Amino acid sequence: MHPGVVFEEALNRVRKRTADANSKIDSLHRLTGGEEGFHKVKPDDVLHSYDESLKRLLQDLSARILSYPVVAHEERVKRSLVPTKPFVERGRGYRDALTWHSLLELVRDGAQEVVFISENSEDWWESAKVPRFHYSFLKELEALGFGPSRLLIVPNLAEFNRQYTVSGLPVEPVPASGQEAPIDYLQLLRGRQEAVETMIQDALPRVLLAAAGVWVGDLEVIATSVPDEITPFPIREVDKERRLLQLSALYRVAAEFLIKKIDLPIWSWSFSFHMRRDWEQDTLKVQATIRVNAMFRMIMRGDETETFSLGTLMITAWGPSNDNPAPVGS
Repeated sequence: MHPGVVFEEALNRVRKRTADANSKIDSLHRLTGGEEGFHKVKPDDVLHSYDESLKRLLQDLSARILSYPVVAHEERVKRSLVPTKPFVERGRGYRDALTWHSLLELVRDGAQEVVFISENSEDWWESAKVPRFHYSFLKELEALGFGPSRLLIVPNLAEFNRQYTVSGLPVEPVPASGQEAPIDYLQLLRGRQEAVETMIQDALPRVLLAAAGVWVGDLEVIATSVPDEITPFPIREVDKERRLLQLSALYRVAAEFLIKKIDLPIWSWSFSFHMRRDWEQDTLKVQATIRVNAMFRMIMRGDETETFSLGTLMITAWGPSNDNPAPVGS
């Protein structure tokens, strides 16, 4: 199930990115006179295409978009003025409030257990390090006559799959000695190095944002080391023909990205990096080497790989004490 307000937020994010892309193309045209051949895109066309593809994806997953909750404006105004969760100071939190009332309606309508997926620790979690619902939400749930076990929160899809999907698969029986050669996990990863670099590049901006709490832009992975300290998990059976392999590995990633000049003290505290050059007036381009722990999943049919995906990515050394990892699902 997908709250209607979250669906609209996804569309709005695409709208903003389209506007940003067109703005950059305009800037490029002013420098080159348009000779490079790039053309602006039509926002309505992009939005329509994304809207249709997202709806098809949700349909394929047998998911549905929830209607907006039925709640009086008076109730929302009272919450914003106090403020009461999910509203915060200055009244911010209107869309979170709609999501919260949607969750309550699901519970009231008879859902035995509602699992809410959100990395927004500031607004929903008990604390930044404890992915449990904030006590004020659970208190309101109990006031309606429902126990806290009816409404659970997990930080990301990877953790949801680990708790509710993967954990339910049977573990593959251990073969008798000599009947089957051990799996060469190092070779499995080294043979997919290009795919690994792409996955890390896609996930690393979110990991850095979660760890530092500040903006990072235009991240590009320059180089990725060979995997080290590979740790396999028990092999699980998907069905009679397929099995699930899970493993984690350490990588050293050389990356180049943009930071804001005002955030330079935060990055200096967190990383040893090289400043490349000014990119714009308020941003800097920097290079840094980052140690990350990546967890991968592979669906195997015999010796062939059907799917290969990144489950989670975690920075293993962050700040002077190197003891504050930042896990983020991808």
